[in-house]
Amino acid sequence: MKLIIFCGIPGSGKTTISKQMSEENNYVRISMDEEKYIRHTEMIEPIVNYLKSGKSVIADSLYDLREHRERLLDAVKDVECERICIVIDTPLEESIRRNNTRPEPLPRGLIECIYEHFEHPSMDEGWDEIVHIDNK
Repeated sequence: MKLIIFCGIPGSGKTTISKQMSEENNYVRISMDEEKYIRHTEMIEPIVNYLKSGKSVIADSLYDLREHRERLLDAVKDVECERICIVIDTPLEESIRRNNTRPEPLPRGLIECIYEHFEHPSMDEGWDEIVHIDNK
């Protein structure tokens, strides 16, 4: 059983890649945007419930801040699962270009701010593995 989180800036390709992975592996996918969650903490309960029921879960959100990732890892500390963080590395300008093709694009300044303040995951957060995907 696995907990896989996708993290990266808006427009990096998290949703596209996480959808493909969930379909190929029959994993439950929980998306902050698609479920219309306002806070990362709202995703925790369904993630924990699916893991406790024996299902592997993909969490699709920015997870740009260490505190958001650590809060989730703390919630699953007693659940027996592999903890994997997948970082989607996409150049800022490419992410902005992709964002601009969306029906409701985010403001450029917001994406730049998230990019500037992105806290890269590290093993000391509690991950079993951190994978970087170069998504130019």
